[in-house]
Amino acid sequence: MRLASLRRSIDSDVALFLLVVGFSLAYLSLFIFISPYDMADEGYLYYVVKRLTTGDRPYVDIELHSYLPLMFGTFVAYSDIAGDSVIAFRALMAVGLSLAAGFAYLSLKTVVPRRWAVFGAIAIALVPGPFFKFYVRLLQLAVLAAALWWWRSRCNLAWALFVVAGAAGLVFRVDVLYAGLALCVAMLTAAVAIAVDMAQVVVSKW
Repeated sequence: MRLASLRRSIDSDVALFLLVVGFSLAYLSLFIFISPYDMADEGYLYYVVKRLTTGDRPYVDIELHSYLPLMFGTFVAYSDIAGDSVIAFRALMAVGLSLAAGFAYLSLKTVVPRRWAVFGAIAIALVPGPFFKFYVRLLQLAVLAAALWWWRSRCNLAWALFVVAGAAGLVFRVDVLYAGLALCVAMLTAAVAIAVDMAQVVVSKW
């Protein structure tokens, strides 16, 4: 019975994760074509990617400001498959932001009921911020979701996700990893505080 209940819980979480991701992707797809073009950060991203595709080298031919090479390398590899148009790049960013909303659900369900976690994740998806900053939200929430999952289950898959997301943070932008870990501390502190309050309520009723 316990195993069956656990399986139903996992199935529910997977279904709600996919629901949030699907909604987010449909919503964000509306903005791929109409979002204003940012000549500074977004233009810089495309400029560096274009330079790399022509054979220029980071730190030798191209000066990088606070960004690490792997982020641009990811877009270079992607452009080989999908092309180097702004629309193609924004499509990838929309997928990243949608996955971030899914990770937000997985994080929130640790401290609130599932329905509120879904509402919270959708609220996050509705305010995506600049598309070209997608990796910030994605990696922070992936680190947070993996840490909370491992804290509750001691699951090896959760630990693997935490290591992968953390490693990605180290090679994309280190401050993203730090922010994700800070969110972990904040959420765990909130979870402990809620558990203590519930225990005090139970004790007071005795």
